[in-house]
Amino acid sequence: MVPSLHYDMQVPAMIEFARNDLVMKVCAYAGAGKFTIEEREVPEITAREILVKTKVVGVCGTDVHKAIHQTVPEGTVLGHEISGVVERVGENVLQFKPGDKVAIQHHAPCMSCKTCLHGHHSLCDQYLETNVIPGGFSEYIRIMPENVKHTVKRMPDNVDFVEGAFMEPLSCCLRGFGKLDPLPGDNFLILGLGPIGMLFCQIAKAFNANCVTGIEIDPFRLQFAKNTLGINHAFNPKMDSWDSFAVDKDIEDFDHIIITVGKGSVYQGTFDHVARGTKVLFFAECPPNQEIILDPNMVYKHELVLLGSYSSAPRYLTMAMDLISNGSIAVRPLVTHIFPPEEIGKAISLAKTARESLKVMIQFQD
Repeated sequence: MVPSLHYDMQVPAMIEFARNDLVMKVCAYAGAGKFTIEEREVPEITAREILVKTKVVGVCGTDVHKAIHQTVPEGTVLGHEISGVVERVGENVLQFKPGDKVAIQHHAPCMSCKTCLHGHHSLCDQYLETNVIPGGFSEYIRIMPENVKHTVKRMPDNVDFVEGAFMEPLSCCLRGFGKLDPLPGDNFLILGLGPIGMLFCQIAKAFNANCVTGIEIDPFRLQFAKNTLGINHAFNPKMDSWDSFAVDKDIEDFDHIIITVGKGSVYQGTFDHVARGTKVLFFAECPPNQEIILDPNMVYKHELVLLGSYSSAPRYLTMAMDLISNGSIAVRPLVTHIFPPEEIGKAISLAKTARESLKVMIQFQD
């Protein structure tokens, strides 16, 4: 059963904003997982930039990580899974016009350095120097020239703003999946069935995987993955032993394992499931000082392949938007909660606890 959307768009009475073209509201990080609503000036743009009016922003696990572990300074505006409408364009911008529906990735590679040419776009020196300003959880955002050139994508008419905000996370998953270089008929194990794990499940099925198995401790997410996405097997390590489960389900060796949970213990436990030649994708950030123990002979003698994948690249943005538009990847059913910006603290908390929820989003109203 597809979970229902929970809308709570009531704005607290004590928060009022002057509505004019010069002032906007932003959700500013206030330390220790807290946020405040601030008024700031709408950013000015240069000749090669665009101004976007934000519509929907997804709450990413990295937003939760930064807020909870206090890895960003107070006043930072988080949020990077963005859809919106072009409000203004610089005089030298020809590919976009006011009124265009767009989705945006916040970082942009140069596409010409050695790092980019090797396919490591997220390691490009320019990559982390670019961003949306001041951040996605803001009523308006300034898009830098490098982003305008490479990481802003026009949304098809049949894609709404909620769906469009999935372009960035889906593109990240597609890039990671591509690094596995899988074959149709391969067997996949997905560790963690949050929104990212659910996207990987759908990608694997769309790629004609033979078997997709998910591991998750939350019953709601296990049931959703099994009943709505139709994965082959859903295992809860708190309820059963893996050995008996694997025998009962006649589970074959895994060709690929994808880790979407940022815990050292989960990474460590992955090696209980590897077979000869298994490719393991590291796809989640851990808290500081996490360690794992690895027998090097597993890599040498059994040709275990360990891969990391952080963020996305321009061609995967186009691919993601196409898959959303043609229905190959269903993102709408993953959305369980949509909050107004005034309730971003509640949204972050819900995304952290992950109880009876999947994708949590912030929606800005006109």
